[in-house]
Amino acid sequence: VYGPTDVGIDLSFNRPANINQIPSSWRGYNTQYFTIAIPKTWTITNHTATSGTITNASGSVMLTYTVGVGDSTLDELPKDYYITSHEWVHGVRTFFVRPRGLGADITGAYYKRLPWQKKMTIIGHDLTISQQQTAFAIFRTVRFK
Repeated sequence: VYGPTDVGIDLSFNRPANINQIPSSWRGYNTQYFTIAIPKTWTITNHTATSGTITNASGSVMLTYTVGVGDSTLDELPKDYYITSHEWVHGVRTFFVRPRGLGADITGAYYKRLPWQKKMTIIGHDLTISQQQTAFAIFRTVRFK
């Protein structure tokens, strides 16, 4: 989809009927602050207590996550270039963002008000529609400890 219109864009971010059901071909990954499910061919690298990278097998898709106390810059993206949505992911208010078209490249999730008073952001750049769908499915598997 190109241009600043919403034509052809699903505002529900392809939310599945049962967001709690993780595909059997995915695997769980445990970090200090949360668990996440990713496709079996994907990996998490550069993992520290507060950041890491989630990458697909070919390396063409990279999502980065950070955990901290600051605010997310996702809230500040220009609305003319991004579509936003809020939903609850396993009890945590989550802000989703994806590009409307040209001039925008960020797909992400911002988790607010976590149990341990930190916030988390997961961001990908220049994702195709199919890659965005996988990213949003990953975003919805996050469970905080």
